[in-house]
This record gives sequence, structure tokens and C-alpha cells, in this order.
Amino acid sequence: METTYQVKGRALALGGAFVARKGTYRPALEGVNLGGDGVLRATSGHVAVRVAVAVEALEGSVGVTVPPSVLQALKPKPDDDVTVNVFQERKDGGALVREVHQAMTGTALFTFVPPSTYEFPILDKVLPKDSPVSSVWVNPILLGEALLAIGKYLGAKRDASTDGASVRLDVFGAEKPIRIVAGPASQVVSLVMPVRAPDSSKAVR
Repeated sequence: METTYQVKGRALALGGAFVARKGTYRPALEGVNLGGDGVLRATSGHVAVRVAVAVEALEGSVGVTVPPSVLQALKPKPDDDVTVNVFQERKDGGALVREVHQAMTGTALFTFVPPSTYEFPILDKVLPKDSPVSSVWVNPILLGEALLAIGKYLGAKRDASTDGASVRLDVFGAEKPIRIVAGPASQVVSLVMPVRAPDSSKAVR
């Protein structure tokens, strides 16, 4: 049995930014998951991302988690098509005998055998089902720069408990700034201005 996926390099790079660091207690969180439902997922346990229509399942429906070593070795460019193959050998009764994964771009090919510990968590279970109380569109680079700068000021660490190094995001409406509040007695207050909603016809592929 063979399952083949094609995914853009930019989607793999996005997922790679949300994975756990090497040596985590759950190895599956260190890789990017390509689901048989055509969705890319990644999570470190603290942050998570899902990208719909990022994965094209060409044949079959077996999910695969691409480990960090393969992500780093491939180094695909944003517009590169990355092909991931899953080869399964099964007995007549259906029991799995062996499974081999293969990831390739136009210039590189890597074969890897997934360990049994690479069972990816069901990420969709933690996604909120209720409608948001309020929403606002902002420039992601500006929001990220503001949060990163405040995080450095507070001495926040990526995988540590907050210990007072957390921030509060206040949303006042669709056309109003996001307010970032941090520090003892709210000593740090930052604003990120809103932008117009994007044109849905120009979605990233």
C-alpha cells in the first residue's frame, strides 16, 4: 500500500516553526504531521497550527509525521513541491509488517522509518468550537515583533512556565487596536494597529 502527499515548502516551514524542540517527552510533537484529510498540523504542546488544503493526498489516506531531521535536511524553498511517500507492507489479514517513509524535493531525497512513538495527537479536539467574542485583523509581522520585544524585556522563555513573564491581549473590536499589557502592575502597554481584512480570492497556496 502506498500513500503520496505533495505539500509546498512554505507550509512545511510554517509547521516547523510550531514543533517542539528535540528531546521532548513526546517525539511526535517534534515533527510536522500531514493528515489523510488534506490538513497539515504541528504543535509543541504550547502553540499549535493547522493549515487546510496544504496537503494533497494523491493516493491512499495514511497520515505521516515528518521528523525534524528530515525537515532540516530538505531545506525546501517556499514554492518547492515536497513529495512525501508512505509505503506499508501488510499481511493478508491486514496487520502491519513494515512501514517506510520517503520525503523528496527536486534535488534531495530522504528515507526514514517512523518510530512507534510518533503517534500524533488529535489536535482538532482542543480547537474552540464557539464563535469568537471579537475579532480583528493585524499585520502578523508587527504583532510578532511587538510580542517578541516584550517577551525579551520580561525574560520569557519558550518552553518554561510563565513566572510572571506572560502578556494579556485586549481586543476592542474589528477596527480598533490590539492592546498588549505586561509586567507588574501593567507597567508595559503596547498597541498594534488594525488592518483591512484580506481579499479571500488571494489566499496563499
